[in-house]
This record gives sequence, structure tokens and C-alpha cells, in this order.
Amino acid sequence: MITRAAQGLLHLFYPSLCEACDTELQSGERVLCLHCAMALPRTAFHDIADNRAFRIFIGRIPIEKATSFVFFTKDSMMQRLLHRFKYKGKKRNRHTSGYAPGLGTKKK
Repeated sequence: MITRAAQGLLHLFYPSLCEACDTELQSGERVLCLHCAMALPRTAFHDIADNRAFRIFIGRIPIEKATSFVFFTKDSMMQRLLHRFKYKGKKRNRHTSGYAPGLGTKKK
């Protein structure tokens, strides 16, 4: 296990950066800074039964429900995140892509 002092020294030379804007992550931030996490273009499709994601698959495959967490557009933050995950080996992005939508759809 790494000590706090060693962890602080490591962070001094190799700070954790936001995968979207490259600013230094603060305590509690994991992949995206708070600003970028709040700026994600969320769809709210989980609240809409007949949404665009669902309509894409109708007639192609047997489907009951479909959702999408964010809108994807060319030259967007999501494109940069997916590109970094897919081509630059930023595997920690995959955790956020499943964890964040789960938080947004959590039952109250």
C-alpha cells in the first residue's frame, strides 16, 4: 500500500488530469473535473420510453427498452473521451462511462 506522503509526491510529478479539459483533478474527482461532468450533454432518455435510441433499433433486433446517457456529436467532449479510451489506452474512462449513467438513473 502506498503511503500518503508517497502519494502526494507522485501527484506532484504526475498529477491526475481531467480527461476532457486536462485541468488538474481535485479530491474526489476521478476521470472528469466537476465542470466537465456537469457539462455533459445528457439525454434523459431513461425517462422517455419511445426515445431516439429506442427508435434506432426497432425492426432491427428484438428490443424492449433502450437508452443513451449523453448525446454524441462530432468534435465534442464525448468524442474526445471515447477517442482517448479507444486509441490512447485511457482505460479509466470505461469506469466513468458506466458509473455516471448509473447515478443518473438511480431510483428514488
